[in-house]
Order: sequence, then C-alpha cells, then structure tokens
Amino acid sequence: MKGEEIPISARIFTLVGHWDALLSDRPVVICGDGAPPEAADLADAAGWPLIADPLSPTGRDRALVHGDVLARLDLLDQLDPTAVLRFGAIPTSKALMEWMGRRTDLPQVVVDTGGWRDPLASGSIVIRTDPGSFATQLADQAPQGAAGWRD
Repeated sequence: MKGEEIPISARIFTLVGHWDALLSDRPVVICGDGAPPEAADLADAAGWPLIADPLSPTGRDRALVHGDVLARLDLLDQLDPTAVLRFGAIPTSKALMEWMGRRTDLPQVVVDTGGWRDPLASGSIVIRTDPGSFATQLADQAPQGAAGWRD
C-alpha cells in the first residue's frame, strides 16, 4: 500500500510516533543542499546538534560540518541520537549517507517541499511542506536537548 491506500488512522499513528521522537531530547538535524536557514534556528532553539552538508549554506557557522568524519569514525553512533530530522537534499558525504542508510532503527523525518530527494529511502516519513515554516513551528514546541547533547 502507498499514498491514499494507507488508512488515515495508520498515517496518523505513524506521524505521532515520529513527532514523539522529534520532541525527545536527542534528535540530530541534518541539512543538505537547499535546507532553509530556519533549520539552524531550530537546532539552536532546541539545543540539538546540526550537521550541515558542505553544499548547504544553512548554519555553517553553527554546525558540525564534519558529519563525514563523525560517521566514518562511528562517533554518530556513540552519540546515540533518538531521531534524525533532515532538511534539503541528502548529504553528499558518502559516510554520512551510509550511516543514514544503516540506521533504519531511528525515525528519520525528511522535510521537503516536493519531489523525491531520498534516494536511499532512509526516510521513515516524508513531510511535504514548507521546510522553513515547519522548522519555525517545531522550534516553538521543541524541548531543550539533553544536557551536553550538542556540546
């Protein structure tokens, strides 16, 4: 089943489960090319780590731009995030893409306006909306990350 074939109750249940994961204290924000600046504002407001792809101008001054190194050395797994919130295109880093593809146990929420920018099919849910507005609204509701989570 896909799209409208999936009962609305199942779609709501899936979204609620992902929403709970996003509002937990240990999500990580990953910004690819085309991610809105509001994604960095969300990460700042919530105290969540922000991994920005080298092609993404989003929050470069506030981001861990070495997501490639973190993934290659298994440091992302050691951080033990509870969810991934991705804005924009999939990262160009091979190691980061492989990490995302391997971590199917994590809710991975892709926020995008349209099209299909998840060639790995690692996103467990795709929210088709304006990414900037979504980030702003989530920032208003997101609890602060766990103590030292972003440090």
